[in-house]
Amino acid sequence: MVETPRAVRRVILPLSVAAVALALLSACASGAAPSPTPSDSSSATATATSTATPTSTATPTSTAASPDIPDGEGACHDDELGYSLESRPDDSGAGQFYWNLVFTNNGSQPCTLEGNPTVVMVNAETGQPAGNPADPDFVQDSGTVMLPVGGSAYSLLHLTEAGAHDCPIVPVSNLLVNPPHSDGTPAEVGTPNAIEGCDSDVTIFSAGSLTPQPATP
Repeated sequence: MVETPRAVRRVILPLSVAAVALALLSACASGAAPSPTPSDSSSATATATSTATPTSTATPTSTAASPDIPDGEGACHDDELGYSLESRPDDSGAGQFYWNLVFTNNGSQPCTLEGNPTVVMVNAETGQPAGNPADPDFVQDSGTVMLPVGGSAYSLLHLTEAGAHDCPIVPVSNLLVNPPHSDGTPAEVGTPNAIEGCDSDVTIFSAGSLTPQPATP
């Protein structure tokens, strides 16, 4: 066996120690971090991918009351109206005559009327409707009529004598009247004077559309 000289051993020993220390330092510097356990990994994934659920917000419902209809823009109700008939002797003659059918606002606020009333003659002997309703006559200057409290609107009734027609003749002293666009119980309005009507499908009169003033025949 060949003996290594002592001087050589002194050089080799420090070099070996230094090499071992350097190897340990390299291993620590390059070593990977410990892998997370399965539970750690799933927890991290859940945290990364979770999304906040939006909170449902109810749509607010308006509780404001509907605005009141301005005065003069609400249609007149049947029970707010009064009815009357006015004769027009200066416009009558030659087998025909005229009446004003008057609608008066007896309510507590202004209201409106528009169109033609429904008018039917009444058989004075039976109290039943007689003949056809009045034909609508569309007056040129008619339209929506505003009735202030106590104010009136007018429909021009144009009547012909029943004797000029080939029909069963009956006495008439009342008319049944409905305002335009109303299907309520008609009002019974007395005539200015008794007349004769046709108790058949013959129509002997017309009712003009409502106007703010009496219309001219």
